[in-house]
Formats: sequence, structure tokens, C-alpha cells
Amino acid sequence: MNVQRRVQRLKGQGRVFLPPKTKAGRRQIKLGQGVLAQLAAHRERQVSQKDIAGNRWEENELIFPNTIGKPIENTKLIHDFNRLLLKNNLPNIRFHDLRHTSISFLLDMGTPVNTVQQRAGHSKASVTTDTYGHLMALSQVEAAENIEDFVLSVAGRSQAK
Repeated sequence: MNVQRRVQRLKGQGRVFLPPKTKAGRRQIKLGQGVLAQLAAHRERQVSQKDIAGNRWEENELIFPNTIGKPIENTKLIHDFNRLLLKNNLPNIRFHDLRHTSISFLLDMGTPVNTVQQRAGHSKASVTTDTYGHLMALSQVEAAENIEDFVLSVAGRSQAK
């Protein structure tokens, strides 16, 4: 997936496409095969949506446009998201919290900080560590156990010789 721009509402201009906030914000994010298959099926449905819209369709090369190809209104997105949470008995979170949750999960799973930084579009790894460092502190216990297991296994092998 290529992140090349963002949508922002500007006074007097409405919603406009702007470049990402930082140079690092323009990035490519690798997706898994399952997600790619779902996106391919979504693209097929979108072709039908374009046919229905006819000459009202405005091509903006968006993955999730509204029914005529324009960016989805924030209020509709938030309403639909909240309805999805409620329907699935999930906690009430902000849509943007999905970004924080995914970054938190990646760090918790031991994904290298530089990889998380690139996926998040942070300008430097220090932005990632400053923002999510409290999560990384939790992994210190696991790091201590991992290094202890390694040292003890090496020590055990050298004593066996």
C-alpha cells in the first residue's frame, strides 16, 4: 500500500489532498497475502460501484472512497465505525486509536523499532520510542529472560564439554 497524500479540510477550500506531514509520511507499507486478497475483492466491488455512479464518479485513486469516488466524510466514517464497534460488542475507541493500537501490537510482538517507525511514517525512530516507549519498557522483562536463557544455554553447553 502506498501512502502518498492525506485529506484535510481547509477553510474556504473544503477538503483537499495534501502531502503527508513529513517526508517519512510518504511510504510503502507491506501487506499480508490475506489482506491483499480482500483488497482485490474490494476493487472488484468498486468497479461495480463506478458503473453505478457513471459520470458522477470522480476518480481519486482512493481505496475507500464514498459512492462517487470522493473521500468519505469524517462524520460518516466515525458514525459507521462506532456502529461497527457497538454491533460487535467492542470497546468504544476513536478511529485514530486503531493506528496507536497497531503500532502498540507491533512493538509488543517484538517488531524492530525501525520497521515500526517506517510503517507509522515517523520521521525518526526516536519519535516512535518517545511516543511508545512505555510499551517497550514492558518488554524489558522478556528481554531479560531471553538473554538469561541464551547465556545459560551457552554456559550449559560449555560445561558439558
